Amino acid sequence: MVRVHRPKEVDGALPCIFSIHGGGYIVGSYDMDDPKFDRQCVHFPCVGVSVEYRLAPETAYPGPLDDCYAGLRWTYEHADELGIAPDRIGIAGVSAGGGLAAALALLARDRGEVPVAFQLLECPMLYDRDGLYGVPGGADLEMMIDGMHHLGVKSVALLTQVAIREGIVPPST
Repeated sequence: MVRVHRPKEVDGALPCIFSIHGGGYIVGSYDMDDPKFDRQCVHFPCVGVSVEYRLAPETAYPGPLDDCYAGLRWTYEHADELGIAPDRIGIAGVSAGGGLAAALALLARDRGEVPVAFQLLECPMLYDRDGLYGVPGGADLEMMIDGMHHLGVKSVALLTQVAIREGIVPPST
C-alpha cells in the first residue's frame, strides 16, 4: 500500500522520491511522511510516494522488503498516470527505512525491473551492532535517547518491550 503526494497545478512528469518510514522495524506508518511531503513536493516540484510495510515481530524478513519492492514496482508501472518521470525515481529512508532503502536499491538492481536514480539513506539501520560499545552497561540506549538515530539490538529490544507494554503492538505468541 502506498500514499502518493503530488503538488497541485504542476504539469508534466516530475521526479519521484519513494520514501520508507523509520520506526525500528517495529512501529511507524507511511503517514509519518505526510508533513515532509506536504512541504517538499511543493517546494521542489516532485512526487512523493510513501510505502506501508509490514512490521516486526509479526512479519519477519524478507516480508518488509518485499512490501517495499512491491510498492516501488507499482510506482514505476504507474508512473505515467501519477505524473512521474520513470527514469527519475529515487529511494529514501530514515533509520529502519534507511536500512530497507539500501536493501531495496540492491534488490531493484539485481532484478533489473525498476531503474533507481538515487538513494538517500538518513541514519540508516544497516546492521545489528549500532550503538555505543565500551560504555559501562552496554549503553546503546544513550543513542536511542539522542534522537533514536542509531538503534542497536538492545535499543530495539527495549522499544519492543515498551511498545508491547503500551499496547502499540500485541505480544507475539
